[in-house]
Amino acid sequence: MATVGQLSAGIAHEINNPMGFIKSNMKSLGEYLNDFIDYAAASKALTKASLRSPDSNVNKPAQIVEKIWCDIDMNFLMQDTQNLLDESQQGVKRIIDIVGGLKRFSRQSDNQKEACKIHEIIDEALRLANNELKFKGVVNKHIDDVPAIMANSGELLQVFLNLFVNASHAMNEHGELTITLAEGSNGITVKVADNGCGIDEKDLKSIFNPFFTTKDVGVGTGLGLSISYGIIEDHQGTIEVKSELGKGTEFSIWLPYQDTRAASLKENAT
Repeated sequence: MATVGQLSAGIAHEINNPMGFIKSNMKSLGEYLNDFIDYAAASKALTKASLRSPDSNVNKPAQIVEKIWCDIDMNFLMQDTQNLLDESQQGVKRIIDIVGGLKRFSRQSDNQKEACKIHEIIDEALRLANNELKFKGVVNKHIDDVPAIMANSGELLQVFLNLFVNASHAMNEHGELTITLAEGSNGITVKVADNGCGIDEKDLKSIFNPFFTTKDVGVGTGLGLSISYGIIEDHQGTIEVKSELGKGTEFSIWLPYQDTRAASLKENAT
């Protein structure tokens, strides 16, 4: 796991460097494009005025400019260029978000805990799982404002990412993934429910065992849920599952927040 974390950190670092100047260049390009559009609009206005001139020395060059404008469909080019730039900037942001997720993921091997906002980790995991989920229906989020908890963000990211990917594998194209975050008993509760194929009752007692999987041969390693169980256990939390064949599965995670509040009180006292 430490090797995977180091690999993720290395990939994130290598991607982050070029993305930094690509983002900066895209911003400058957007500013330049606005200037080009202003210039083109002013040129168009001048051309229209020149076309009305009785002076052939003015009128003929204006006709040439107007023909070029129409031949290249300048109106379309200006609009579509702006659209392409906007889409590219969104793509850059998406890559930066993914890199941020990889950096968080890489921190799972350092065993350090800090105050974590669970909703941010959930959003990070959803971004990383987007490629798995985007063709499987909809994602519903019911997120309450809950206190931060002391946790290893990289490890929890791995837990949620594993649950989301598993849900996507269980669902068809009309799937529905529902994520609920709320305060529980002296802690926070996260529920991850899908309307997928479900798990046979006889398999539920083995679902967290290493190498146990209900997936086809070659599809899963059977380690994801056992690792997730160990991570939650290491955080003094609990993870439970209930499922019904043909109706779906719900995982319920409880994580305590006493350590966060104790750390906060200690910090304020000092």
